Order: sequence, then C-alpha cells, then structure tokens
Amino acid sequence: MKSKTSKRIALIIGSIFVGGLILIAVPFIAGMQPGDSLLSVVVRISSGLGEASVVAAIIGFAFERLLSEERIREIEEIFKLHRHLERFGFKATYATRQEVFDEILGRQLSRVKRELKIMGICVSLFKEAGRAKSSPKRERKDSIIEALAGMVHDGVTVQVLLLKRMPSSGGLQPGVIPQVDLMYFRERDEDKPEEFQHGRRMKGIANRSVADWIDVLLSVAGRLEHVPNHDHRREVLHRLQIREYVALPALSLYVLDEDMYVTPYLFKRHCSDVPAFRVGGKDSPLFTEYYAHFTQTWDDDRTISIFPEKFIERLVEEPALTIKEFADRQGTIQAAFKRDLENWPTLTELPEFYSASEQAMYDVVGERSRHAHVGGGQRSLF
Repeated sequence: MKSKTSKRIALIIGSIFVGGLILIAVPFIAGMQPGDSLLSVVVRISSGLGEASVVAAIIGFAFERLLSEERIREIEEIFKLHRHLERFGFKATYATRQEVFDEILGRQLSRVKRELKIMGICVSLFKEAGRAKSSPKRERKDSIIEALAGMVHDGVTVQVLLLKRMPSSGGLQPGVIPQVDLMYFRERDEDKPEEFQHGRRMKGIANRSVADWIDVLLSVAGRLEHVPNHDHRREVLHRLQIREYVALPALSLYVLDEDMYVTPYLFKRHCSDVPAFRVGGKDSPLFTEYYAHFTQTWDDDRTISIFPEKFIERLVEEPALTIKEFADRQGTIQAAFKRDLENWPTLTELPEFYSASEQAMYDVVGERSRHAHVGGGQRSLF
C-alpha cells in the first residue's frame, strides 16, 4: 500500500512540474508569434491546459494527503480493536466445528503437554457424527485412540464431560421433575420434526463415543502391563476421566492447555453447522469464564463418573487379564446383537446397540451399568 501511495504522489508532482513548464514556456512562445496565428491559438489552449493541470495536481495532492490520513486513522482503529479482542482472549473464528477438529488433529493435539478438557453432548472423537450412522474410518479412529492413550501415558490429564444420557430421579435435586431426558430435549431442539428420533440418535452417538473412550482407557492400561509399581499404574489410569453431567447444554468446549475452542448450541441448528471460535490466554476474561464453566460442571454433585472404580482397580492389579476378560465379554454381547438383528431389524435404532463396550466393562466387575438406557419405549437389551 505504501508503494502505491508513493507512485500516486510521484504522478501528482510530475503533473505539477509539467503544468508549470507549460505555463512558463507559453508566454515566450506567444510573444514570438502574431496574435492571430494558428500557433498563437494553440499556445493559449496549452496555457489553459497547463493551468488546469497545475490546479488538478494541487487538488489531487491535497486529496491524497487527506485520504492517507483517513486510511491511517482507519488502520489505527482496526489495530486498536484487534488488541482489545486479543486482551479479552478472542483469537480466531471457524465456519464450522469440523474446521476446529481438523485444526486440533492436524496441529494442536500433538502439542498438548498438560491437560485436555472436553465438554459436549455426545463428545465424538474429533469428528462430527452427523445424523447418518457414519463414523471415522476405523484406522483413523484407532490412530486417534492411540494418540490420546500416548498423551495420557506421557503425563497429560484428560477430562471429558458428556451430557447424562438418562438422568434418574435420584440424580436430580428435590423439587425437579424426575426422569428428565435432556438428550431428548436437545435432539428435539436441534432436529427437524421429520428427523426427530426422541433422543435415540444422540444417545446412540454418545454410546459409541463412550466405547471409544473405553478403548483409550484400555490402551493406556496395556502400556502399563510391564510397569511393576501399582501406585504408578493407578496414577496414570486416573489421568483419564469420563463423566456425565446433568445441566441444560449450552456449548461445547475443547481445552488444550492454553487454547480453547468454543461452539454454542443454537436452536434448530446442528452443532456441526454452527460457527466456532478460539479463545487463548489463561488469564484472559473469556478463557477464565469458560474454564470456570467446565470446572463447576465437573465438580457438581450430580456429575458422575462413567468408569467404575472397581474396573480401574482391576486394570491396576491385573491389566492383561482384565483386558482379556473385557474383550471376551464384549465379543459375547456383540454376537448376541448380531443374532438379534435377524429378527429385530430396527435394533440399530436403539442406543443400547452401541453400548456393548460399556456393558462389558461393568460385567467384568459384576455390576449392572447405570448407563444402560432404553429408547422410544422399546424393551431393554440387558
């Protein structure tokens, strides 16, 4: 921009110089010719053009100066606004949340050194699940699971909050309507009437997500098989915690050390279609407020862990045997699902169809999952 301005100023100065030469030369030429000659007429026209050129150049020069000062003021205002947003914590915007996931996987995840905090409704592994029953390619999902397990093993604390899939009456405060199905209401608010599945769609996605996080936990345990110190095993396994919260969902958060990605939940808009933004600076007002939102939800009395402590202890005491028992039980449950599909074609529409991993985890320690759910009035699978 500076070079263009310099060129315009040089052109204006050149115009003034040429116009001045014409004005100086015209009287000498006019004095050498008869008053009624053709050359005299041309000289007078040139004189007028010279005067016009000088006047236009002076006006242009003045306008250029005023314009430059105005542009400078505009630029100063832009920089002032930018500095204000930076201090407040606002860093960048994204057209969709998948752009956020692409940035996290492509650049940010490998840089995390201390903590990864995630808060959402279903909390898929950095991939928009969409309304169709689609998921990332298995090999890509496996690489993400291994990357997360490696982070936990190397010292990163991972805390994940997803919306409670079916709160029980005991999980709510006195005076609140019991059996409030928050996923039902969020799915209703998000989907078109013809797409609404009464909460089953989101619960199915959430169940698949929980299965992925169980895989992360097992991968961490597998890395600890040859570590003799049980206290160290326990400390590492407790770095990964998955909980369900009971609250009206307002936004999704992805906190990677001092970077935070925020996506609001809007009415009749799928979260994958909503613009997101990045917040930075742990001391900035935006970062502080959103971080507190996560922390207060995490510490709430109604927020409960998905991983049973008995299962964690089994992984601490006998990781190899526990992983094998889990795989055997998971395989048995999945085989039963496949047999049921022959006589129950709509089985895949139920959230329970995607909860084999979670059910196997509880079966290993002899407990019934508190998170097995029934959707749409269908009979329970467990």
